[in-house]
Amino acid sequence: MSNILIFKAGTGIGKSVIFVPQVFTQFGSLLCTQPKITNVVSIANSVDQLYSNIKLGSNLGYKTSVESVQTTIEPELFLCTTEVLNSLLRKSIHITKTAIKYKYVIIDEVHEQSIEMSNVINNLKVYMWIIDPELFVVFTSATLDEQSLSWMFNLNLSKQLLLFEAIQTDNSFEYPKSNPTNLLTYFVEVIKQHNRKNILIFLPYFSVIKCVANHL
Repeated sequence: MSNILIFKAGTGIGKSVIFVPQVFTQFGSLLCTQPKITNVVSIANSVDQLYSNIKLGSNLGYKTSVESVQTTIEPELFLCTTEVLNSLLRKSIHITKTAIKYKYVIIDEVHEQSIEMSNVINNLKVYMWIIDPELFVVFTSATLDEQSLSWMFNLNLSKQLLLFEAIQTDNSFEYPKSNPTNLLTYFVEVIKQHNRKNILIFLPYFSVIKCVANHL
């Protein structure tokens, strides 16, 4: 599948509170899952506080098995547990036979081992096969096993790898001359030029992901 992105980066660099909102700002209509209820609520509140253009009850909403904050219509940026996404996918596959609203789905903390996580990965594969083959899915984690996902979704990471490297010098970073200054613009263009191929990207430090996010 060409519309799969594996995003592997260290803990604390901003995969949830920087990467997710910025992808939403760039592309719109995004659903992001978290394996734990507390993560969904805390990330939603953090995003609401950090971004003036993304607000709970307006274009941002969340839902767990015990709590939800949603807009009058489906929110453009929707945070939920894997359990909630599983329910949406099962309904789409077995009942409505129609696509869900969102064209971009981020599965965060995909390394978490649980029945729900296994089910959401399997349901996504079925959903993309029979309902919406154009769905763009991003799997994110600090410690995910990219080879397992590569095997499951028939990816070829050895031929489709984009690596951003940075050399830390004191409190700044120097990028190889071959890499453009505007990293994320380049990253987005690469996806477009290669018809959204599978890309494995490493961003080693918080400062690096912040730099990339600022160029969305």
